[in-house]
Amino acid sequence: MLPLVHLITLQETPERSQDAQAQLTHYNLPFQVHTFQRQSPGWKGCLSSHLAVFTQFLQTKEEICFICEDNLFAWLPEIPSILLKDLETWYQRDDWDVLFLGGYILRPWSRREFTDCPRIVRTYGYNHGSVCYLIRRKTIEQILHSHQEIPFDILLDSYRTFIHSSFLFIHTSNHASNVNPHQDWWRKIWFSPVITNINRTIFFSPWRREVFLLMVVVLLLYMYKKYKREERRDSEEDSLRLFFADEERSPSNHQ
Repeated sequence: MLPLVHLITLQETPERSQDAQAQLTHYNLPFQVHTFQRQSPGWKGCLSSHLAVFTQFLQTKEEICFICEDNLFAWLPEIPSILLKDLETWYQRDDWDVLFLGGYILRPWSRREFTDCPRIVRTYGYNHGSVCYLIRRKTIEQILHSHQEIPFDILLDSYRTFIHSSFLFIHTSNHASNVNPHQDWWRKIWFSPVITNINRTIFFSPWRREVFLLMVVVLLLYMYKKYKREERRDSEEDSLRLFFADEERSPSNHQ
């Protein structure tokens, strides 16, 4: 089963908090809201809010902490039963620190390693943000003792991170970023459900190289056809210009 969700949100963006709570309610997940004030630069605010929730979590007796940010989107009709089944086994393991349950695939070509669970892979390179993840109590203790002042997703990457293919939540493209607002136009495209699903499929595919090669071939064919169409159109326009120029120079037009 999934533990209590600790939802991180900001006082300055109540609409995001309301939307995130609706997304959690969609899955009937119990949650606790943690509200913080915006900080500058944004990555420091992100880091401090997660660390503050970690500190509060250690006051409980729970072993697994479930963190969600308010920029999540529930894109499945219900929680996949296979995810819950995998988690029952995964919780018993001692060879992991963080398990992402969604977010995004920033770089589908990044390094990953398959595990004995076919739906969970070892992931590297701060590739999924911090939208939705499970983290172990002892990992939280290590992070709080490390006192590292770096962006939070990079901090998580220094531990044993994994990701489940079900993607319970994805990063919404409907809200402006609190950390990288200058990238909003790009994020709306790359974090859209369609592109996220394509990247997810590629990332978890054992034939990833073949898929990439196929995509490159399709892209090159598309560009070639587009070039030929433009070349043919330009040729036709040149022919028309020459035709009308000849017509204007024809003696019959000067009588």
